[in-house]
Amino acid sequence: MLEMGEDVATCPSCSLIIRVIYDPDMFVNMETSTMPPQQAVATEN
Repeated sequence: MLEMGEDVATCPSCSLIIRVIYDPDMFVNMETSTMPPQQAVATEN
């Protein structure tokens, strides 16, 4: 739910409430990072 701007999570079975503290800029950077292409590996059966 961080993507939607929510920073509070509640437990569905108790009264626990957690506030998430994070740097929104770092969150966006992690979401948009690119992974290097993976190489295909041939195997013999």
